[in-house]
Amino acid sequence: DTPFQVCPEVSAHFGTGNGATSTALGFGGSLGYRVEIQPGFHLVPAAGIRWMSTSVAHGGSVSGSEVFMNFGMVMNRVWSFVPGVLFPSPASAKTRWTFGLAYNWGP
Repeated sequence: DTPFQVCPEVSAHFGTGNGATSTALGFGGSLGYRVEIQPGFHLVPAAGIRWMSTSVAHGGSVSGSEVFMNFGMVMNRVWSFVPGVLFPSPASAKTRWTFGLAYNWGP
């Protein structure tokens, strides 16, 4: 059981605000390294890249890649709390902080 992790990603984001509706679809992946803190709790620092396509109703669409770094906190190999950072790309002019909640399945 290697501590290196390969994490594929497929994502869909839907949002509304300021009179507009947006939809973002993406795919990509990350590489990480699992560190066991105690049984049932692991930290997984990771970095990766993903391609995103964002459409805004009445506003057009933007596509581009994003480079990101995450710091996953995995409980019982099932639930993950994932703070992270997205670095500037053609689709985004500034660095953004993120937070994710994930349910993990598989081996």
